Amino acid sequence: MFQIAFFLLLTLVPGTLVSAGTISGKVLDPEGKPVVQVRLLLVSKGKTVQSLFTDAEGGYVFSDLPSGTYELLLLLSSISVQKEIVVVEQSAMATRDLRLRFSADAEEIVVTATRTQAPAGLIGNSVSVLTDDEIEAQHATSVAELLRNIPGSNVLQIGGRGSLTSLFVRGGESDYNKVLLDGIPLNQPGGAVDLSNLSTMNVSRVEVVRGPQSALYGSDAITSVIQIFTIDKPAAKPEAGFFLEGGSYDTFRAGTSLRASSGPFSFSSSFQHLSTENSEPNDYFRNNSVASTLQAKTSRNSTLTLLARAERGKSGVPGPTAFERSDEEEYYRKRDLVWAASWEFQNKPNWSQRFSYSHSFISQLSEDPVLTLPSPYLPEYRGRKAVFPSFDFPFSFLSATRRQLVSYQSDLLFANHGITIGIDAERQRGHVGEVRAERSNWGIYLQDQFLLSERASLAAGIRLEDNGSFGFAATPRLSFSLTARDPSGETVWGQTRAKFNFGLGIKEPNFVESFSQNPFFKGNPELEAERTRSFEAGVEQLLFNSTVRAELNFFHNIFDNLVAFETTNYETFEGSFFNIGESRAWGFEQIVQASLEPFRFSAGYTYLNSRVLSSTNPFDPVFAEGERLLLRPTHSGYFGITWHVGRWTLDANVTWIGNRADSDFRGLGLREVAGYAKGDASAAYQLNSHAEAYLVLENIANSKYFEEIGFPALGFHFRSGMRFRF
Repeated sequence: MFQIAFFLLLTLVPGTLVSAGTISGKVLDPEGKPVVQVRLLLVSKGKTVQSLFTDAEGGYVFSDLPSGTYELLLLLSSISVQKEIVVVEQSAMATRDLRLRFSADAEEIVVTATRTQAPAGLIGNSVSVLTDDEIEAQHATSVAELLRNIPGSNVLQIGGRGSLTSLFVRGGESDYNKVLLDGIPLNQPGGAVDLSNLSTMNVSRVEVVRGPQSALYGSDAITSVIQIFTIDKPAAKPEAGFFLEGGSYDTFRAGTSLRASSGPFSFSSSFQHLSTENSEPNDYFRNNSVASTLQAKTSRNSTLTLLARAERGKSGVPGPTAFERSDEEEYYRKRDLVWAASWEFQNKPNWSQRFSYSHSFISQLSEDPVLTLPSPYLPEYRGRKAVFPSFDFPFSFLSATRRQLVSYQSDLLFANHGITIGIDAERQRGHVGEVRAERSNWGIYLQDQFLLSERASLAAGIRLEDNGSFGFAATPRLSFSLTARDPSGETVWGQTRAKFNFGLGIKEPNFVESFSQNPFFKGNPELEAERTRSFEAGVEQLLFNSTVRAELNFFHNIFDNLVAFETTNYETFEGSFFNIGESRAWGFEQIVQASLEPFRFSAGYTYLNSRVLSSTNPFDPVFAEGERLLLRPTHSGYFGITWHVGRWTLDANVTWIGNRADSDFRGLGLREVAGYAKGDASAAYQLNSHAEAYLVLENIANSKYFEEIGFPALGFHFRSGMRFRF
């Protein structure tokens, strides 16, 4: 869900305040925890007379107040309006704690943008948040499906469910996104991440921060950081659940979950199985997921958390069946295992620390054990014939990598600013094909979130990186937020906020690019980091008593030192990797969201102008200078609506992707893939407090399209099931 500001209007009934009066208290959430660094306005006769932020204990004090009637407005990031009467006696001081009727969860507070809890309305980053309600309403089976309606992003799935799935954000490469699971990096060394079997099981929210974030997260965080948060809130009493569903293409999905707590301990565990045949021969997908979390309050101010998650998937690889007969033997197997331990403690109300260790293991096996296609063969498509033949041959390629990360972070909160300092030590090792390699990386980061005034906030940070491949690098970041207009009463025009961002991003080479000993694609240990320079400016406007939020963001990225393969000997066809590429991507994102109970609307449009500045492949015209970047649409957009009333929840989404530069890579001369529009819908009915029935319809119009040339997407399909909770 997008971040939308709202106003909690607290009306002080008519009364008499003596000269030099004071109003003080604390802002607390429903659990009694302080809500820190949120902005309060004191308004008299439509004008703001004082403004402040709550302190490290959630406290506030308005002093030196002349007699009169005031409105107290609390600015957070939500869309509901909550009113409360505060009676002020005729005395010099009025004290009242303000208890919010909502939890300060992902809807109001974001973590990924600053690595600390921060109100979305006070940070300059472009952040999109998918809450647990939105995730549940969509009934998505994978995280990749959830990311399709994120502004500036394009999810690319090569075939049916479970096939290779990549993400492009703001014109960057697919390996320019740092993907985290509760802080654990899911990328392979060098940034590659395949989202094909990352399920939504046990996922409570997803935060997407667009733009370079290497100042906080180091390598790979060039165009975005995506953090997936699992369910970690302890259950007041034991809770169990299971679901069962089936659908077209022999789809079957089932899962169970358990949550419990006792004394200082809380525990949650989930399991899920998914299988489907998809629509093409040898296009099956099987996936099992299991996740567990254990938390223990080691003291009044400290918590120990242990978590583990495993995903095991296998899928058939039929190939580009639009050009050739399906390969009936090739398959792809992916196994992910992550586990972590973290200890958080708060020494003082304004000082917290966190130690963590994480281990991620990613194994990907691509194998074609038997030659099933005639070889050589000549691909054909709609009367076109390839100019050169293709070959099928048995092969086996294994990529198995491990990342071990030790981190420490310290957060200090003062009256006007918060300091974050941390250190990451990482060990990477594994083998990709015949390449066996390892490297060590160190990073130190410093960030200051500074409240310049009652209207302006600034976040400045820098990271010093020592990478085992490219050596030393410094990546700064600057983010600025300015409230240009405050609301005054229930008018059409609400708060207006401007934001600005500048940052540098870096990405390390992958293991093959740095360490391969194969003479036909020999690694280059002298490769520099791929880099980006990015600027962003945007404006956010609230309308109609904060029930509507509109946002416009402009961005400009320059990508330097792109790593590309180049032939070094045309007699033997030996080659290596070099920093020879450069590209540019600029554009804008338009976002509108409205909450008009019982409806919730969201819509977005992205324009992307991308160009190759320095060619990475002089032999293929699709990579020539001046061409659009591969598989990145110039125009894209989405529209979604959710209706919740009584026992019914209805959700509908339309995604539109314009044409993209592409290549068949088989000599057919195809250099562009046509755009498409896809509509999905779901309906859920709450039978009672323990049972829910639901139906999911996907690609309702049965659109025929490719996300990549030659790989047909699924036509119309459906799923239906039952969910039980006890």
